[in-house]
Amino acid sequence: GKMKRTFKSGAQKRHSKQKISELNAKLPKITSLFRPAGEGCTHLPEETGIVLFAIANITTDHVNLKVRILKIKRGDVFLKIFVSKKGTKIQRKWLCYSPKIDRVYCEPCWLFGERRSACHNSAWTTGINDWQGLSRKIKEHEHTRSHMAACVVYDTWQGHQSIDEQISAEYKKKVNFWSEVLTRIVDVTLTLASCNVAFRADREKLGEINNGNFVSVIELLGRYDPILQRLISSESKTKYLSPQIQNEIISIMAQKVQNKIVKEVHDAEFYSVIIDTTQDISKVDQLSQVLRYVTISKDENDTPLEVKIHESFMGFHAVHDQSASGLEKDIVGLLEKKGISVNKCRGQGYDGAATMSGAYSGLQKRISDRERNAIYIHCASHNLNLVLNDACQNVTKVKEFYDSVQKLYVFFSGSIKRWELLETEFKAGPTLKRLCPTRWASRHDAVRSLRFRFKDVMKALTKICLLSNKKEECAEAEGLKHSMENFEFVLQTVIQGKLLETVNVVSQSLQKQNVDILQASEYLAGVSQSLAALRGEFQSLKESAQDLAQSWGISPTFLQKRARRTKRHFDELCEDERLLDPEEHFKVSVFYQTVDIAITQVTRRFSGMQEVARRFGFLCPRELLSKSDNDMYQSASALAEQYSDDLSADFPDQVLALRQALEFAIREIKNGSIYDLANTLIIKHNSILSSVPDVATAIKLFLTIPVTVASAERSFSKLKLIKTYLRSSMSQERLSGLAILSIENKRARSLDVKSVVKDFAHRFAKRRAHVYSNANL
Repeated sequence: GKMKRTFKSGAQKRHSKQKISELNAKLPKITSLFRPAGEGCTHLPEETGIVLFAIANITTDHVNLKVRILKIKRGDVFLKIFVSKKGTKIQRKWLCYSPKIDRVYCEPCWLFGERRSACHNSAWTTGINDWQGLSRKIKEHEHTRSHMAACVVYDTWQGHQSIDEQISAEYKKKVNFWSEVLTRIVDVTLTLASCNVAFRADREKLGEINNGNFVSVIELLGRYDPILQRLISSESKTKYLSPQIQNEIISIMAQKVQNKIVKEVHDAEFYSVIIDTTQDISKVDQLSQVLRYVTISKDENDTPLEVKIHESFMGFHAVHDQSASGLEKDIVGLLEKKGISVNKCRGQGYDGAATMSGAYSGLQKRISDRERNAIYIHCASHNLNLVLNDACQNVTKVKEFYDSVQKLYVFFSGSIKRWELLETEFKAGPTLKRLCPTRWASRHDAVRSLRFRFKDVMKALTKICLLSNKKEECAEAEGLKHSMENFEFVLQTVIQGKLLETVNVVSQSLQKQNVDILQASEYLAGVSQSLAALRGEFQSLKESAQDLAQSWGISPTFLQKRARRTKRHFDELCEDERLLDPEEHFKVSVFYQTVDIAITQVTRRFSGMQEVARRFGFLCPRELLSKSDNDMYQSASALAEQYSDDLSADFPDQVLALRQALEFAIREIKNGSIYDLANTLIIKHNSILSSVPDVATAIKLFLTIPVTVASAERSFSKLKLIKTYLRSSMSQERLSGLAILSIENKRARSLDVKSVVKDFAHRFAKRRAHVYSNANL
């Protein structure tokens, strides 16, 4: 028969062409899809030569897929696209063809596609001219997430709706949601940081057991909070719960707290530097930096309310060069990094280490070379500890006494059964305490507990000696019991308890933040007087020791020992005389020697502090009322000459004018301090402040000078809580940030959480932009 024709006849071609023309005529112009200018709708840029094309007879069955492209050039008219699938016609409005470049492309993706999306295929925005396998490419593209999102926007635009308004509303919804999420995350972070709690554990995945504290708290709050519940149940990978996000938030909050402190320092006239170092669990030398300064708090009407002395923690810094020059470089670098001038520094507070206190090349000398008025103050608490150390370590009997006290604690604390036996005897009152090797004033608690529980300790030792089956334990208990049954040990307990009690009260007072140099000098003068009085109280102390000894049946007598004699040489006229009476020997060689060393050391070690106190002493209310005009003028002139950069030549006249104007007010605080005078002048009678500005400056300068480094020492306690054995790999930035949030907790709690979230979003956006810019390079 005849061969079947495989091509269309002329009549069929004319019929198909006419049908396509009719379909094209029914489509609207592309310009009708745009709103007029000024209605806030984005306009499509004109691209001449681009028309849409039709895919006719696209069969999508599983056997055969036949695609035929009809190229038509008809200006800006859409041609309907039909897809026949098992008899159902579906319109593909997104498919377009450009006869100018002979390519097909996706109009929604070209107009509204998210080109930064990972699933975005740029070929469908630039055009495809590879016709082989086009149907497969079409199917793959129209199932992508980015294409579907572009189509949604495209349909909204075609419906003459405001895309900007809809996107803006959706954007605001997302922003509000994530803002609420981050607000809760910031609060949780601040709470954990303030409580010195670890954030992470081995597992940090929602829904897992044994998660870290941070994720566990988020999950707990998610049970009651719909925002966090939505976050947890969301399938999105973005949850802002990663360790990197925690570090970002901690860094932002710590930076804001630091900025507050730096602003206060800038507003203050002077500041002092308090520095101390310690080794953390990772064997890294951590430098604690604290700034002391004075501020005047005011109300909304700019009326002064209170004079405040601040000792603000600025963070930890890892020290790699422990020399004086290395420490100077670190400290000055940290100050300059915050924009704080060294020229405003008026005081330095360090311990007595040679690196810090060296008179020729120490840290204090190097800072003084930069600013001559930055006077160095040796920490009063450290100095007081050294006084006790010299008084006790240089007397053999006293040193042996403290060794016995430490052995007693080690014996009982080394066994659970022995400690339980001791606790049953200690029904009420203090238990035995460990002796601190450096802080001698804290040994007061250990000696006090031994004195008031002496009988109970003896009972416990006796029970162990009688009931224990262990020979070593019995021997050790017998040795301790034998040493405690000596009357000299009992008397030492009473004497050392009284000595430490006298010093401990002053040591605690010196560690207060508001204490000044003059108050510290008065406290130390009181210590000298108390020690001098204690020297004459040997008999009363002996009577107290006799009562304590008789409670356990100890004989209140001193053991008679053989008197040691020194051989008389041929050129000596007489033999060495020794005290034969054991009581008199103890009194002279132990009691008097201990007290005399303490009195001498207090006078010698605090001479520098006494000099500074004498220089500012005329500002004390008591001195203002008692000194003559001539003495007052001379003292004020000497201070103005010393601080010529801060005080004018009119300062002496202003001091005399102040005394005359506020004599009645000064009498009310006659026994007060210079801090009380500051409140009287600056707060209560601030109207005359403009008449005596240099007096207010001198008072602030005096209050700025540090007394102790207790604030830096206290930061080390936080360091041990934050960087533990299990958290030893913590980064330096995270450690410093957590320490700032913990120590400056009050400032951290007053932070505006919204500003923290805003700063975090800004950082996050900059980081993403940086990543995208690098990816496009």
